[in-house]
Amino acid sequence: MKKTAALVALRLITLCLALVACKDEYGLDEFLNRADDVNARSAYITDIGAPALDDNKPNPPDDKPFGDNYTVLILADIHFGAHSDHPDLPYDQFYQWLDMNKGDKKPAFCLALGDNAESGVEKEYLQFKELSKKLEEQYEIPVYSIVGNHDLYNNGWRYYTKYCKPYISYYRFTTGSFSWYALDSGSGTLGGSQFKNFVGNLKADPNPKIVFSHYPTYGGGNFYFSLSDPRERAALISAFAKNNVKIVLEGHQHPGSFYDFGSFKEYNVSAFRDRQSWHLLTVDEEKETVTLETFPK
Repeated sequence: MKKTAALVALRLITLCLALVACKDEYGLDEFLNRADDVNARSAYITDIGAPALDDNKPNPPDDKPFGDNYTVLILADIHFGAHSDHPDLPYDQFYQWLDMNKGDKKPAFCLALGDNAESGVEKEYLQFKELSKKLEEQYEIPVYSIVGNHDLYNNGWRYYTKYCKPYISYYRFTTGSFSWYALDSGSGTLGGSQFKNFVGNLKADPNPKIVFSHYPTYGGGNFYFSLSDPRERAALISAFAKNNVKIVLEGHQHPGSFYDFGSFKEYNVSAFRDRQSWHLLTVDEEKETVTLETFPK
């Protein structure tokens, strides 16, 4: 018995030393405790103006800042700082595509669906900030984010709130007909407070809705590639179906997948880094419709 206990202790010590040695990888606390305190981060929704280039001059709520028809650029799982076994980021193709879609054809704004950073350290967030700056200054596309699980490693939340607009991860804005809901699922769960608050807001909001999150709600039922609690997943799917949600956009599952629930569609969009892909959401405010395309085709 003593021999077994000593062996277990030795293995734990070895694991701890390995994790401490990898200071730019996943922090020990995040490795042993997957869930951060989502209830502390995102208990109540924040209503904000629609995405804008100037932090000090957001587009006003309940307006039509982008007209009746526009597109939105969707990026998922950029993973700045990822290991060398990952493919290079598809910058050349991506920027060529953006150059072909300037002027009236440019996306109104960009949503980054989490895992902007690989291990949550500041230098990775600074790389994401540079990408955002280029999109905003060269292409005039505001970039808004939500937090992913990798973003939270090494206490990365402090950098998310410094470098990733709108510096929160549970928020809502409107664009005329549609309400857009950003969920904080970076811990693999919404947590009790956010879940209750979100469902209450859905029920009280008559608008058609677009929801975006990092973790897939269903994602094929694979426990690693979806929210961790099956009861939470089932309750969210029911809430989406009953409250005029049109589309749910999610990352985390790098190859991507699609599920049609009848009243709404779930897209686990493919990853920018691993799959070298990005996505374009077309919104029609008058017809209250949304469609999604993946690039390169």
